[in-house]
Amino acid sequence: MPTGNVIQHTNQNDIETACLNKAQAWFTQSNDTPCMTEPLYSEIHWLGTHLPAFDQIADGTYVPPENTPQGAQLLFPLLKQPPEVVNQPTMLSTATHKAGWLKAKETTASSKSGAHFRHYKTGAIHDNINEMHTLMAAITLRSGCSYQRWKKGINIMLETIKGNCDMEKLRIILLFEVDFNQLNKYIGKEMMTQAESTGLPQSNMDPKTGKAQVPKA
Repeated sequence: MPTGNVIQHTNQNDIETACLNKAQAWFTQSNDTPCMTEPLYSEIHWLGTHLPAFDQIADGTYVPPENTPQGAQLLFPLLKQPPEVVNQPTMLSTATHKAGWLKAKETTASSKSGAHFRHYKTGAIHDNINEMHTLMAAITLRSGCSYQRWKKGINIMLETIKGNCDMEKLRIILLFEVDFNQLNKYIGKEMMTQAESTGLPQSNMDPKTGKAQVPKA
């Protein structure tokens, strides 16, 4: 709608094309930001955990190239890993894995592969199946590798206002593979637990959501 005119689509192909174009625009907004362009991109890449710059940023010694935008130069020192945070292996026990799945909602949508929350929730109550699923998740935590099926997801367009299908009012969510989604929740919980143990979160931050709590009047 660059001219202010609303275009209404009524057939499937046009609707899908409009949704895909909007999704591409949303998901590529960072493509021209400093870390996604040269000279920083060559040093950081999409996920340059194997590159020297990654560790240098974490320990506060990274020196960006001379022609790096000023905003990015000011950002890097703030990304230094706090001394209170200690790198330690994340250990996933069968008991923790089971407890997480028993709390999961069976009706949560997920998985391009067809596996869903009911499969894993049911498996959690059987010791042998739960142990196997725990090991499958733990392998990725210890190795840093991910399964091929985790690398694909499903984008869903949702209405933020009931009955309003205006493209600007729709919201895209990404459905991960069900076990990948659950493992992300576990990692996030462990991160917040460690942060709380070191006193890093702000006093007004909700430890569950990571969002600032607004005082009630």
